[in-house]
Amino acid sequence: MDSSKDCIFCKIAAKQDPKASILYDDDQVTVFKDIKPVSQFHFLVISKEHIRNAKQLNSQHLPLLEHMENIGKDMISKHEGNQNDSRMGFHWPPFNSVNHLHLHVIFPVNKMNLFNRMTFPSSTTPWYAPVNWVKNRLQSSDNPRL
Repeated sequence: MDSSKDCIFCKIAAKQDPKASILYDDDQVTVFKDIKPVSQFHFLVISKEHIRNAKQLNSQHLPLLEHMENIGKDMISKHEGNQNDSRMGFHWPPFNSVNHLHLHVIFPVNKMNLFNRMTFPSSTTPWYAPVNWVKNRLQSSDNPRL
C-alpha cells in the first residue's frame, strides 16, 4: 500500500486508527462511517492506494473506481437502502477536506437537509462529482490524467 505517513485515511486503511469503525475491507478498499454524517447512512469508501483525490485518477484507475462504486452499492443493499434514493460521489478539488481518494455513499437522500443536498448534489458542480460522471470522464478520456 502506497501511503502518506500523516494521512488519516491511510492510517484507517492500515487499521492503525482504533476509533474508525471499519464496515468492509479488502485488498483495494476500506469502508467506514463518515464522522459527520449528512443522512441516516453516510459511508466512505477509500482506496488503499494513496491517491490524493478524484481529479488525480486516470484511465488505469477505472477498475478501482468501478470496484469502489460496486462496494458502495453493496453497502446500500446491505443496509436495506434504495439506490434511487442515494448519492455516491467525490468532492472535487479544491473542495475536498482530506487529501485521499474517498467515495461518499449517502442514503436516504430524503433524510438530508437542503444544505447537505446542495453539498452532495445529484449533478456535477464545481465542488462535487457523482461517481458516474467521474467514470464517464475516465472512459471517454484520451488523456491519461484528467
